[in-house]
Amino acid sequence: MHILFYCSFANSILFFVMAIYVAEKVRKSKAAMPLLLLYLSFSVWCLGSAFFNVAETKEQAFFWYDVSSIGWIFFPALSLHFFKHLAYSFQSKKHEKRFMSIYSAPVLLLVLELFFHQNLLRDELVQSGSGLGWAMTISVKSPFYYLYILYVIVCISVGIFYVRRWGNLNSLTEHKVQSRNLFLLTALVLLAGFSLDLFIPVFSSFLPPVSNVVLFFLFLTTALNLKKYDIFKPPGFVAYTTILNTLDDPVILFDEEYKFFSISKALTAMLSYTIDDLKGKQLPYILKNHSYNQENAKTLSMQKFLYDKELILVAKNGLEIPAVYSASVVEDARGDFLGYILCLRDISMRITREKELIESTKRYKELIAEQYVMANFDLLTGLPNRRSFFAMLEERVKTYKKVHEDFTVLYMDLNGFKDANDTYGHLAGDIILKETADRGAFAARMGGDEFVILYPACEMPDGITGVIKGIKELIDQPFLIQGTKIHIGIAIGYKTFSEMGEDTNNLMGQADLAMYEDKLKSKAKK
Repeated sequence: MHILFYCSFANSILFFVMAIYVAEKVRKSKAAMPLLLLYLSFSVWCLGSAFFNVAETKEQAFFWYDVSSIGWIFFPALSLHFFKHLAYSFQSKKHEKRFMSIYSAPVLLLVLELFFHQNLLRDELVQSGSGLGWAMTISVKSPFYYLYILYVIVCISVGIFYVRRWGNLNSLTEHKVQSRNLFLLTALVLLAGFSLDLFIPVFSSFLPPVSNVVLFFLFLTTALNLKKYDIFKPPGFVAYTTILNTLDDPVILFDEEYKFFSISKALTAMLSYTIDDLKGKQLPYILKNHSYNQENAKTLSMQKFLYDKELILVAKNGLEIPAVYSASVVEDARGDFLGYILCLRDISMRITREKELIESTKRYKELIAEQYVMANFDLLTGLPNRRSFFAMLEERVKTYKKVHEDFTVLYMDLNGFKDANDTYGHLAGDIILKETADRGAFAARMGGDEFVILYPACEMPDGITGVIKGIKELIDQPFLIQGTKIHIGIAIGYKTFSEMGEDTNNLMGQADLAMYEDKLKSKAKK
């Protein structure tokens, strides 16, 4: 019994069975086709190695060695192709077609091996010193030896990068962590086992090629990934175009770099952009100032959801459109990151209504303020009117009742105002009234040429007399109207609240009567 033959032949059968199983998955996942071809390459490799180990002649050994070379030449490129599909790294069909150029390397190496007899990994075949079959001797002088090593290292290293990228697209579920780690471990074990066949024959022919035996470990790990973790479960936005185009609000799908993946018809209607216009571009391309709040992006990555954020979109024709958006991270059933989805809503009408409401509120407040002024102030002099004065008088009465703070009302009327108004006109009369208000610290204009002052009761007998004297001196100063000096006097009567029996009607009546008495005295002097 030849143990290496049975191990290699069993591996060949197992990989062929796995290839049949994966063939059923080709329609579900684009990653299934390169994996199918990878299993077939392993099957051919193991089959050739099985019969290589038991070949009776050197010619038979060379033949089966060449058969196995089909597998070990193509497996690095097929592995890389599979891992790249697994990481969803193809941005378009053109991108995938360009990637297919990697197969030029194994095709070239296979042609050199089979047709030009440029032996990549062996100079000669000899019986191994272990008695386990044929072994190789390798010359390190051959440039094709180093070319093949470089090819293997590049493909496996880049493949490992894609596996890590697949795992690091977003936060991992427990199953995905295990699946990714199995792939990484398999790649490393395969690389380590294959290194034995690459370097040991340089120094010794004691062992035959054994890396195909290590492939059994790869069979176990990939079978586990297929069955337990279901790596071919179709990811992505299932029927996303149908869903997008049934929504009234604009919707955008982004990849992990915020590059446009797909847009709804509603967004095209809003901004006039098609998906072809936006392919390869990032979200800020359609934003005002081409900037996006990085704090929002960070929050979205951490919390996986944003709600009711505002931004300003810029249409293809340059029109700025205010919008509110909600965004979330899209994941598949395994928790794998698929992209971002952004749902927008045009708030132009809302903002217009808000501006109109603000403007109408402002006009309303202005109208209320205007009505308040008209109701409580004299429009000519700006002094409080009769209504406001009596409100102030009522407050003084309340204060008096609480703390007994007495007060005096000074009631005043201009002397000679009617004659000046009749002689020089109403405009001149208005000027006299406004300037009178400016000269004296009046509490209110009661109407016509009558004014009042509320004054604290003076403890000194001559205190209020001094106030009256000061007011008269101010008003006695001539008014300059149209280049003419006009002399206007003022009659003042006053009464104190407590002396009038704490009655406001009596207070105002007696003060008015006192004012007329003062007016009569002024006329008598003339």
